[in-house]
Amino acid sequence: MAKADKEDGGEYLYPSRPIDENTRLNFEFLETTPSEEYEKYRGEWIAVAGGRIAAHGKDPEQVHREGREAGKGVPHMRYIYASPEEVPWLYVPRD
Repeated sequence: MAKADKEDGGEYLYPSRPIDENTRLNFEFLETTPSEEYEKYRGEWIAVAGGRIAAHGKDPEQVHREGREAGKGVPHMRYIYASPEEVPWLYVPRD
């Protein structure tokens, strides 16, 4: 993901929104981890928190909750498709 600006030494996704350390670590993990690493999570959701996979499973609400409980900040959710033909999923947490 491209950064728009750097102001006062901080990294920004958008000019008015600084990236916290958890978000930076999560983006770095998601951008640099080879797709082969996700093979064991096919058909599951993963919650990335603190730059690592903090939780995984079939139920996105449970995975999100477990990711938050890991104590590394708000987790970033990603669904790992079981096959290329699978219909895309989107999960929007309630909290």
